[in-house]
Amino acid sequence: IALKGHKVSEQQVTECLASAKKFNWHVEIAWGVNGNLITDNTWVKENIKPRLDKPTMGKPGVQGCFLSHWGLWNKCVTINQPIIILEHDAIIQDYWHPIDKAT
Repeated sequence: IALKGHKVSEQQVTECLASAKKFNWHVEIAWGVNGNLITDNTWVKENIKPRLDKPTMGKPGVQGCFLSHWGLWNKCVTINQPIIILEHDAIIQDYWHPIDKAT
């Protein structure tokens, strides 16, 4: 997950992709949700009623992070495949053994 338009995030995701390539990981960038752009309509669209009264959930960055992961969870359910979610600053240091789909 990277934040488009955020210089540091875009730089770090480039490094993450390069480290993944070294170990033959197939990775895709998932552009995250910018918490500063979230409106009440965003929550309505997702059919979520957030607890914005909670100290951490009231922060735009936390909200964006939540919605970014929420979107990828929905993708996982939709495609019916396990996925691994990494933040933009992850550095891959070894090979990954395939994950068997639970039956």
